[in-house]
Amino acid sequence: MTVNSRDIVRLIKLKHSKKALVVEECKTGSSWSSHTCPRLDVWVLIKSWAHFKTIGYEIKVSRADFLGDNKFHKYLDYCHEFYFVCPQGIIDRSEVPEGCGLIWASKNAKVLYTKKRAAFRDIEIPVSLYLYILMSRVNVGREYGPDRERSIEYWRDWLSQKQDAYNIGHSVSKKLRSAIRENIDIVKKENNKLQCQIEHLREIKRYCDENHIDYSSWFGVREERKINEINERARSGIIPEISKNIDRLINKLENTKKEVSELTG
Repeated sequence: MTVNSRDIVRLIKLKHSKKALVVEECKTGSSWSSHTCPRLDVWVLIKSWAHFKTIGYEIKVSRADFLGDNKFHKYLDYCHEFYFVCPQGIIDRSEVPEGCGLIWASKNAKVLYTKKRAAFRDIEIPVSLYLYILMSRVNVGREYGPDRERSIEYWRDWLSQKQDAYNIGHSVSKKLRSAIRENIDIVKKENNKLQCQIEHLREIKRYCDENHIDYSSWFGVREERKINEINERARSGIIPEISKNIDRLINKLENTKKEVSELTG
């Protein structure tokens, strides 16, 4: 059995038969410029607000068709995931460009096999594609009944949700910038406060060094006691080392006086 492109399209539709919008021969812009705008063999929109995703499929039924393809990269801007789909064995996974996926159709055209999963690319789908689908593929004025109402409501909700998401993102971004600026101001104030404290400690150290005060034993003592000790010594005008030297000098003078008295008898 020879698997053709219609068989593959049927299998793709079957694969996405639940909660998905499937568009065959999907152009990416105005129908009047079909010769210039890329056209996907199949384009799929997954109907999920939580996991919004679009998938592009390029069908290849011969190896020559795959090897001669030099335009697939034009489709990448219009889908979050991109797959080559072919009959079994036509394309090897090692030949698939980086980021793209590969799907085989079974020889009996009943099953699709994912041989290489496509990478998800977080991109913004051009509006031109959605406009093409709405203007050229959705007959809003001539469709009636629940299917038509669900289709219109879906796209209306999607556009509304898209705008809401943009507004929320803008609001969150503004709040974050404000919070960051506030935190920067707090850090600057704390930094200035620490700089003042450091300078104060440097002054204390300088005073101690000039007056030969040993402050190595102060670690662990409350700062108030340290300052009080410094102030008390400053008020007295005499530090312990100088006082001891004076006492020793007085003793020597008294001894000298005594010796002189004894000699002069």
